[in-house]
Amino acid sequence: IAISFGGLLNKELSFSCDNEDKLQQSYLEILRRYSIDTVDFDLEGDSLKDTVSLKRRSIIIAEIQKKLRSENKKLAVWLTLPVSTQGLTDEGAAAISHIVEGGVDLSGVNGMTMDYGGSREKNQSIGEASEKALTELHRQLGIIYKKAGIHLNESSLWAKIGATPMIG
Repeated sequence: IAISFGGLLNKELSFSCDNEDKLQQSYLEILRRYSIDTVDFDLEGDSLKDTVSLKRRSIIIAEIQKKLRSENKKLAVWLTLPVSTQGLTDEGAAAISHIVEGGVDLSGVNGMTMDYGGSREKNQSIGEASEKALTELHRQLGIIYKKAGIHLNESSLWAKIGATPMIG
């Protein structure tokens, strides 16, 4: 079971709460109330473009992971981000960079393999477009981790990739 924060029509906590102590308390309260060890941040629209909240979230989540490790617990952190057939948007890549460089142990990234709009080629199926988007996401993740001084092999990078399709 995972708790998902954010979404296109919702404001993720770090976007609306600028008090770091209260933000950390809020996240911890939710984790403890529901006895969960996995969170997902669905970042879209304004919350994906707000670098202040991205940095704040990264700091707080890294602190929470450290605190939980001291209690012999873990927190798996996932990001759900929009992708095109060219992979992540610039904002999506920046969000991952903030998380990784902020010291968060990122479990993975779910690419939103949905309506690709103009990035999907005329004769390309949704499946083919999704495969291309996830392959590009893999490539981009490798670059982001390398820039952060973290080497991950090909299979480790693939293990950090999920897909969130829109059915129907």
